[in-house]
Amino acid sequence: MDHAEGLAKRLDQGVVVENKGGAGGNIGATSVANADGDGQIILLTTTGIHSISPSLYKTLPFDHIKDFKPIAPVVDAPNVILVRNTLPVKTLDELVRYAKDKPGALNLAVPGNGTSPHLAAELLKSIAKIDLTNVTYRGGAPAFSDLVSGQVDLLVDAVTTATPHINAGTVRALAVTSKTRSPLLPTVPATAETIPGYEMNVWWGLMAPSKTPGSIVDRLNCENAVAVSRSS
Repeated sequence: MDHAEGLAKRLDQGVVVENKGGAGGNIGATSVANADGDGQIILLTTTGIHSISPSLYKTLPFDHIKDFKPIAPVVDAPNVILVRNTLPVKTLDELVRYAKDKPGALNLAVPGNGTSPHLAAELLKSIAKIDLTNVTYRGGAPAFSDLVSGQVDLLVDAVTTATPHINAGTVRALAVTSKTRSPLLPTVPATAETIPGYEMNVWWGLMAPSKTPGSIVDRLNCENAVAVSRSS
């Protein structure tokens, strides 16, 4: 939201953030791919939409290369492994041991099949050799809500969206998925500190419909660069 406000000031017009969850972000991406190329509708895309989905699905309702024009990168950050506050584990090592003692007993919230949190969790299961029961949701918001209320046991989510909840104490962070600790959560260990070789980062960037004129894309690129520099 801070980035949207910064971009709005640079463009001297309102920037409305419209969340269109579902299908790992592909529903929102489809709506932008089909939008008018006037610069009024752009996409905050992710690793899941432009890197994972094209490899995961045989067909998509959009072409991830031909239907978009890249505007600018926004941020690169890890995911974070979270558990409900009432789960009796305080470290990733304790989580792994708990999962091995009770195979399949822990419910893992999955905010959409094929999303980066889903693949990060599957990588954890594979390397740590643990069995978790997946509970799939349409988007991150309902998954996070059920984690906070204790309906599920753990969730992998983006550091950028999870940090306010971690700071508020509504969930417990066990590890970030980057190779080293993240400056966004410096006190939270990296997963690799417990599970050597584990690493998975996520990127976000802005895309415009392919029919958008280059002059509009160039302006959005420049104004985004200033907005990012002033919000960092």
